[in-house]
Amino acid sequence: MNDAAVWVPVPAMFYWGWLVPLIFGTIFGWRYHRDKVRLGNGIWFSLFFYSFLTMLAITILGSNIHWLIIISGALFVLLILLIGLIFTLQAFLLLWNAWIMWRHESHTLANMLTLYLGLGILVLPFLGNLLSSHVPQPVSYFLTLFPNLVIFYLGFLFYNYLTMLTIYQFNWPRLRQDYIIVLGDGWAETQSKTTLQNMQFSKQLIAQGPAKNPRTIFVTNNYGRLQI
Repeated sequence: MNDAAVWVPVPAMFYWGWLVPLIFGTIFGWRYHRDKVRLGNGIWFSLFFYSFLTMLAITILGSNIHWLIIISGALFVLLILLIGLIFTLQAFLLLWNAWIMWRHESHTLANMLTLYLGLGILVLPFLGNLLSSHVPQPVSYFLTLFPNLVIFYLGFLFYNYLTMLTIYQFNWPRLRQDYIIVLGDGWAETQSKTTLQNMQFSKQLIAQGPAKNPRTIFVTNNYGRLQI
């Protein structure tokens, strides 16, 4: 192949970088196998995913297949724009989640957390810019930097949560379980209608499930646990 036709020369040593996504992917697989609901697994998956994309881009550039480089570059730009759009619209996604929680859940501090976060992300930048012209320069710098750091941090947490939420959708547990756990919303202190419905639903699961003799059912809420 003529060197003049090479768009981006890639040194051979760069391909050793495939060890990075391999290591991150192995760590993620091991941790996810041990505990599928741990949010920290999303960080390891993100490290694996973005390092994999980086090495894939390097490999495609090194292949010097021009049509593949053009198509992959367009897809890469679209992916970056999609991720950027998710970060940009995170406040509205949080407010949408808060609206759903407001309609279907109790109005506790924990359930309203997404409402406060969404409003904070929308208000903090404007509040910082409004106050920056009326305070000393160091305070103005802090008011400008702090909201951006908070938004980035919350955006990272929200993105990490969405990552694990998406990954968990591919988890298909076996139906041959010894225990059935039904979570209640915990809005009543006693055996409320919801708790009784959960118990009835648990019995229906026993009747319909393939497990012949499930040993225990746990009906849980915020005030305790009932074992039947």
